[in-house]
Amino acid sequence: MDASAVVSKPAQPRSRLVVMMGWLLFFQAVSLVAFGIYHFLILQFGPELLTLWWSQRIYGPNRLLALYGLLTELFTTASSQHVLSTLVESLLLFLLAILALFASFGFFFRRKFAWILAMSVQGSMLTLALIIYLIQKPLHTYFLMIYGIIMVIYLQHADIYQSFRKVNLLSENEP
Repeated sequence: MDASAVVSKPAQPRSRLVVMMGWLLFFQAVSLVAFGIYHFLILQFGPELLTLWWSQRIYGPNRLLALYGLLTELFTTASSQHVLSTLVESLLLFLLAILALFASFGFFFRRKFAWILAMSVQGSMLTLALIIYLIQKPLHTYFLMIYGIIMVIYLQHADIYQSFRKVNLLSENEP
């Protein structure tokens, strides 16, 4: 088979639903950061330690190396005050926000990993919201659960799913 026989497939334009889903994922990342900050502010010692770390008054001048000292101090203080679950919830919300942001950019640039990453974020967020609800029953878990369910429904829309599924090149070449 020579080079002239290979036909390049024209790039499909992004559908409006894919762009809208990218914006919804971006909004979700922002809201997850807000809820993570809320959980972190519940801990009275958290913002104080973070301020001391950022101003380099404790843990040394190198912020990256001092991050281990900060995390150790946070976990030690949280476990002694019996609020370790709140600290873990805050860190997990921040992690999910980062993943949702990556999925959002993946939707904007139509990367193949974006759909599976977005579905993974939704499943993880729904699981975390359910756990938080069973432990503390805060009001914002309703928002997390409803938003996650809506996102899963929209991610299953045919246009969005077709935009990110892998195409079998052998089946396209057959008559």
